[in-house]
Amino acid sequence: MNDPEQAAQVALEVQKAGYAGAKGNPLETRTWPLDLEAMEQSITCVAAIRQAVGPHFDILLDAHGSPSPELSVEFAGKVTPFRPLFYEEPMKLGSVEALLEVSRKSPVPVATGEKLCTPAEFKPLIDATACAYLQPDIAHCGGLTPYAFIARMAAEAQMLMAPHNAGGPLCLAASLHAGAATPNFSSRR
Repeated sequence: MNDPEQAAQVALEVQKAGYAGAKGNPLETRTWPLDLEAMEQSITCVAAIRQAVGPHFDILLDAHGSPSPELSVEFAGKVTPFRPLFYEEPMKLGSVEALLEVSRKSPVPVATGEKLCTPAEFKPLIDATACAYLQPDIAHCGGLTPYAFIARMAAEAQMLMAPHNAGGPLCLAASLHAGAATPNFSSRR
Protein backbone atom coordinates (compact mmCIF):
# COMPACT_ATOMS: atom_id res chain seq x y z
CA MET A 1 0.00 0.00 0.00
CA ASN A 2 1.95 2.97 -1.26
CA ASP A 3 -0.65 5.15 -2.99
CA PRO A 4 -4.02 5.93 -1.34
CA GLU A 5 -5.93 6.24 -4.62
CA GLN A 6 -4.52 3.00 -5.97
CA ALA A 7 -5.17 1.18 -2.67
CA ALA A 8 -8.78 2.37 -2.69
CA GLN A 9 -9.23 1.37 -6.34
CA VAL A 10 -7.88 -2.14 -5.77
CA ALA A 11 -10.12 -2.61 -2.72
CA LEU A 12 -13.15 -1.44 -4.71
CA GLU A 13 -12.35 -3.95 -7.46
CA VAL A 14 -12.12 -6.73 -4.87
CA GLN A 15 -15.43 -5.62 -3.35
CA LYS A 16 -17.13 -5.47 -6.77
CA ALA A 17 -15.90 -9.01 -7.47
CA GLY A 18 -18.03 -10.13 -4.54
CA TYR A 19 -15.47 -10.52 -1.77
CA ALA A 20 -16.24 -9.42 1.79
CA GLY A 21 -12.74 -8.12 2.50
CA ALA A 22 -9.23 -7.51 1.24
CA LYS A 23 -5.76 -7.83 2.71
CA GLY A 24 -3.05 -5.22 2.33
CA ASN A 25 0.56 -4.95 3.41
CA PRO A 26 1.18 -1.80 5.46
CA LEU A 27 4.55 -0.37 6.46
CA GLU A 28 6.42 -1.91 3.52
CA THR A 29 8.07 1.36 2.49
CA ARG A 30 10.00 1.60 5.78
CA THR A 31 13.64 2.46 5.51
CA TRP A 32 14.33 2.10 9.23
CA PRO A 33 12.54 0.45 12.20
CA LEU A 34 10.60 3.53 13.39
CA ASP A 35 9.91 5.12 9.99
CA LEU A 36 7.04 7.48 10.87
CA GLU A 37 6.69 8.69 7.28
CA ALA A 38 6.00 5.14 6.09
CA MET A 39 3.52 4.73 8.92
CA GLU A 40 1.62 7.90 7.96
CA GLN A 41 1.58 6.78 4.32
CA SER A 42 0.09 3.41 5.31
CA ILE A 43 -2.54 5.08 7.51
CA THR A 44 -3.53 7.34 4.63
CA CYS A 45 -3.97 4.28 2.41
CA VAL A 46 -6.11 2.44 4.98
CA ALA A 47 -8.23 5.57 5.44
CA ALA A 48 -8.75 5.82 1.67
CA ILE A 49 -9.75 2.16 1.49
CA ARG A 50 -12.29 2.51 4.30
CA GLN A 51 -13.78 5.61 2.70
CA ALA A 52 -14.05 3.86 -0.67
CA VAL A 53 -15.52 0.53 0.46
CA GLY A 54 -17.75 1.68 3.31
CA PRO A 55 -18.26 0.18 6.76
CA HIS A 56 -19.31 -3.38 5.80
CA PHE A 57 -16.11 -4.54 4.12
CA ASP A 58 -13.23 -6.13 6.04
CA ILE A 59 -9.77 -4.64 5.86
CA LEU A 60 -7.04 -7.08 6.88
CA LEU A 61 -3.50 -5.83 7.42
CA ASP A 62 -0.46 -8.13 7.04
CA ALA A 63 2.90 -6.72 8.14
CA HIS A 64 4.76 -10.02 7.47
CA GLY A 65 6.49 -9.85 10.86
CA SER A 66 8.83 -7.08 9.83
CA PRO A 67 7.95 -4.02 11.98
CA SER A 68 9.37 -3.47 15.42
CA PRO A 69 6.93 -4.04 18.29
CA GLU A 70 6.96 -0.31 19.06
CA LEU A 71 6.07 0.69 15.49
CA SER A 72 3.37 -1.97 15.33
CA VAL A 73 1.67 -0.71 18.49
CA GLU A 74 1.81 2.90 17.34
CA PHE A 75 0.51 1.99 13.88
CA ALA A 76 -2.34 -0.07 15.34
CA GLY A 77 -3.39 2.83 17.53
CA LYS A 78 -3.49 5.24 14.61
CA VAL A 79 -5.27 2.89 12.19
CA THR A 80 -7.99 1.84 14.67
CA PRO A 81 -10.57 4.42 13.50
CA PHE A 82 -10.68 2.63 10.12
CA ARG A 83 -11.67 -0.65 11.83
CA PRO A 84 -9.34 -3.26 10.36
CA LEU A 85 -10.50 -6.79 11.15
CA PHE A 86 -7.02 -7.81 12.25
CA TYR A 87 -3.34 -6.96 12.14
CA GLU A 88 -1.38 -10.02 10.95
CA GLU A 89 2.21 -10.72 11.94
CA PRO A 90 2.79 -7.29 13.58
CA MET A 91 6.27 -8.43 14.65
CA LYS A 92 8.69 -11.31 14.22
CA LEU A 93 7.47 -14.48 15.87
CA GLY A 94 9.75 -15.90 18.51
CA SER A 95 8.95 -14.31 21.84
CA VAL A 96 5.49 -15.15 23.16
CA GLU A 97 5.95 -12.47 25.82
CA ALA A 98 6.67 -9.78 23.21
CA LEU A 99 3.71 -10.88 21.09
CA LEU A 100 1.47 -10.84 24.15
CA GLU A 101 2.63 -7.31 24.97
CA VAL A 102 1.90 -6.11 21.41
CA SER A 103 -1.49 -7.84 21.50
CA ARG A 104 -2.40 -6.22 24.81
CA LYS A 105 -1.35 -2.76 23.64
CA SER A 106 -2.83 -3.01 20.14
CA PRO A 107 -6.44 -1.85 19.80
CA VAL A 108 -6.55 -3.86 16.54
CA PRO A 109 -6.83 -7.64 17.08
CA VAL A 110 -3.58 -9.46 16.31
CA ALA A 111 -3.36 -12.53 14.03
CA THR A 112 -0.37 -14.84 13.72
CA GLY A 113 0.74 -18.40 13.18
CA GLU A 114 1.37 -18.99 9.48
CA LYS A 115 5.02 -19.81 10.17
CA LEU A 116 4.29 -22.34 12.93
CA CYS A 117 4.30 -26.01 11.98
CA THR A 118 3.01 -28.16 14.85
CA PRO A 119 0.33 -28.02 17.51
CA ALA A 120 3.16 -27.90 20.07
CA GLU A 121 4.39 -24.64 18.50
CA PHE A 122 0.90 -23.14 18.77
CA LYS A 123 0.38 -24.22 22.38
CA PRO A 124 2.44 -21.43 24.05
CA LEU A 125 0.52 -18.79 22.07
CA ILE A 126 -2.78 -20.41 23.02
CA ASP A 127 -1.80 -20.86 26.68
CA ALA A 128 -0.89 -17.16 26.89
CA THR A 129 -3.81 -16.04 24.68
CA ALA A 130 -1.11 -14.08 22.91
CA CYS A 131 -3.27 -13.06 19.94
CA ALA A 132 -6.91 -12.91 18.87
CA TYR A 133 -6.62 -14.98 15.66
CA LEU A 134 -4.53 -18.06 14.98
CA GLN A 135 -3.50 -18.68 11.39
CA PRO A 136 -2.21 -22.20 10.90
CA ASP A 137 -1.52 -23.09 7.30
CA ILE A 138 -2.95 -26.53 6.43
CA ALA A 139 0.15 -27.26 4.31
CA HIS A 140 2.58 -26.21 7.07
CA CYS A 141 0.89 -27.63 10.18
CA GLY A 142 0.58 -31.22 8.96
CA GLY A 143 -2.88 -31.29 7.43
CA LEU A 144 -6.46 -31.39 8.62
CA THR A 145 -5.99 -33.45 11.79
CA PRO A 146 -3.34 -31.20 13.37
CA TYR A 147 -5.33 -28.16 12.22
CA ALA A 148 -8.43 -29.49 14.00
CA PHE A 149 -6.39 -30.11 17.16
CA ILE A 150 -5.05 -26.52 17.07
CA ALA A 151 -8.57 -25.20 16.48
CA ARG A 152 -9.92 -27.10 19.49
CA MET A 153 -7.14 -25.76 21.74
CA ALA A 154 -7.82 -22.25 20.43
CA ALA A 155 -11.56 -22.58 21.01
CA GLU A 156 -10.94 -23.45 24.65
CA ALA A 157 -8.93 -20.21 24.95
CA GLN A 158 -11.70 -18.29 23.13
CA MET A 159 -9.41 -17.53 20.18
CA LEU A 160 -10.59 -17.36 16.58
CA MET A 161 -9.16 -19.23 13.60
CA ALA A 162 -8.27 -17.51 10.33
CA PRO A 163 -6.28 -20.14 8.42
CA HIS A 164 -3.41 -19.01 6.25
CA ASN A 165 -3.22 -20.30 2.69
CA ALA A 166 -0.40 -19.78 0.26
CA GLY A 167 -0.51 -23.24 -1.27
CA GLY A 168 -2.81 -22.98 -4.25
CA PRO A 169 -6.20 -24.52 -5.04
CA LEU A 170 -5.74 -27.82 -3.19
CA CYS A 171 -4.73 -26.06 0.03
CA LEU A 172 -7.56 -23.59 -0.48
CA ALA A 173 -10.06 -26.45 -0.71
CA ALA A 174 -8.61 -28.05 2.44
CA SER A 175 -8.72 -24.68 4.26
CA LEU A 176 -12.35 -24.15 3.25
CA HIS A 177 -13.31 -27.61 4.50
CA ALA A 178 -11.39 -27.05 7.72
CA GLY A 179 -13.08 -23.69 8.20
CA ALA A 180 -16.52 -25.19 7.64
CA ALA A 181 -15.84 -27.75 10.38
CA THR A 182 -14.34 -25.28 12.85
CA PRO A 183 -16.78 -23.62 15.28
CA ASN A 184 -14.30 -20.80 16.03
CA PHE A 185 -13.56 -20.11 12.37
CA SER A 186 -13.66 -16.37 11.77
CA SER A 187 -16.45 -15.62 9.32
CA ARG A 188 -18.98 -12.85 8.97
CA ARG A 189 -21.18 -14.71 6.55
